[in-house]
Amino acid sequence: MRFCEPVLLWICLFLLGVPLNSTASIIACNANDAMANGFYATACIGDSTIRPPQEKTFVSDNLKGEGDAFSFIGKFNDGNGFESSGADIAGFTLTVSELSDPNTGDDLFSYSLLAPDDWLGKFVDWTLLVKQANNSTIAYLFSGIALGIDGGFNSRWTNKGGNVSNDYSHVSAFIRPAEDRGISTLALTVPEPSLTLLFSIGLLGLGARSQVKRKHLFGM
Repeated sequence: MRFCEPVLLWICLFLLGVPLNSTASIIACNANDAMANGFYATACIGDSTIRPPQEKTFVSDNLKGEGDAFSFIGKFNDGNGFESSGADIAGFTLTVSELSDPNTGDDLFSYSLLAPDDWLGKFVDWTLLVKQANNSTIAYLFSGIALGIDGGFNSRWTNKGGNVSNDYSHVSAFIRPAEDRGISTLALTVPEPSLTLLFSIGLLGLGARSQVKRKHLFGM
């Protein structure tokens, strides 16, 4: 009977869906483990209970802030390449490759996001979601970055044997236009030519008026 008691306990835990190991807890992530166009991630979120159908909801619920929800644009499966079925926006291509010598840099994997012509140069919020094993998932957010995008990432995690791995199952891609939040980097850094011209003419006019007043007052 004593032998049966622990067996029955394990069966009950299985039927109730109670996690039997640490893979059910939220995992830690480091924003410096991913880069895009030379910038580290703005933020990241990790969880070990996320399945592929839940990825879009996971990204939008945790990283959208006050903005709109993210759009899914495809994923890159390790060994099978890019897949865009079910994408909200068509025309994007994500490629991921392993660096030949990971000891020469911080990133073991490099990636490139190719955008359609009508999206090139636009500023977006870009989320790179890396699916590891046992449903472990890490999503990296890059705020206000221009398309297209090149970058790299690490995917370190501890397997059931206690060994640290650096690999992935697939990488999913999500974007949303940054302009939806009123962000326009060009408008902040490059003034309109017509406004600049009017401002310059105004300064010249003030200078000329000042000279006329001086001549009138001092008889010059």
